[in-house]
Amino acid sequence: MQTEPTNLVPGEPTLHLRGHEVGTIFELIGRDENALTFALGWCLAKVPSLLFELVRLLGATQLGTGVKVVLQEHSGKNGITDIELRAPGHFAWIIEAKVGHEPPSIEQLKKYATKLNDETEETASKMLVVLAQSDRRDLWLKRRVPSFVLGVPVQVLSWMQIKAAIDQAYPASHNTGKALLRQLRDFIESLLSMQTVTSNETYVVSVSWDTWGGGETTFIEVVEKFGKYFHPIGSGWPANPPNYIAFRWSGRLQSIHHVDSYEIITDFHQHFPTVPAAEVDPHFLYHLGPAMRPAHEVRTGNIFRNGRVWAHLDLLMTEATISDARDKTKKRMEAAIG
Repeated sequence: MQTEPTNLVPGEPTLHLRGHEVGTIFELIGRDENALTFALGWCLAKVPSLLFELVRLLGATQLGTGVKVVLQEHSGKNGITDIELRAPGHFAWIIEAKVGHEPPSIEQLKKYATKLNDETEETASKMLVVLAQSDRRDLWLKRRVPSFVLGVPVQVLSWMQIKAAIDQAYPASHNTGKALLRQLRDFIESLLSMQTVTSNETYVVSVSWDTWGGGETTFIEVVEKFGKYFHPIGSGWPANPPNYIAFRWSGRLQSIHHVDSYEIITDFHQHFPTVPAAEVDPHFLYHLGPAMRPAHEVRTGNIFRNGRVWAHLDLLMTEATISDARDKTKKRMEAAIG
């Protein structure tokens, strides 16, 4: 007589695909820009409260009837669109979604604007929407995208705003919709590795007694005298400001500061009077909180002269070297990802 097995392990099994654990259903279609676009499009079509929140974000007051969510529409010479939202007589919007911080080119936006101008009825509002990563105050992305292209308005959305829309839509959704929204939010976070305002990751940089821009202020004085720091945006530098930043010189860690606020500047003179007024590429300017000094000497360790690294705040305060803190931070992050 056959009996039921009694040694089954309780709990749900884990799902793995090509050697990696699958955390959300959307990962089954990939972990790239297309997969993220498809996931967002599916949820917009299946969770009305999310569609409403997105439409509200973009300035419309009603959805209308017969809304279509169209993915990867091919229109010949005008290319393939990521997401189109169309409501007859109300609106026709094209959303160009990017995983990174780089917005689409003007040439690409012109193709989409031409498509809208050629295909949209006069009674409907037209809009191009650029969806990409931005800094946590959404300052940088807006500066890089024009307000109009060929007469078509252009709006900017960040993935942080999409996450906020998901949170707003969640209470008004049915149970199936809530499950989809949780999966979408997790998918966005896992794919984009967004930094949260509670992160204790610290950006460690090297500063010196050198001056810059024809002025007399040194980089160390920027930190110690003015309580500030600046750097270019992107191109190897953070495109999203850290919550904490640490400074090293003379072979050791000198101080750690919370980034209390930041702004984008294109002229140093108004902040550092000895530097002559001149137009420069956009920089993040950080306003720093009080210095935190490690209780013991923390040497630089195995980091090249001008190297910039990330490390957890607690490890910077307790390890013998910055490079040790960096290496242990990497191990922590890898263990957390699994």
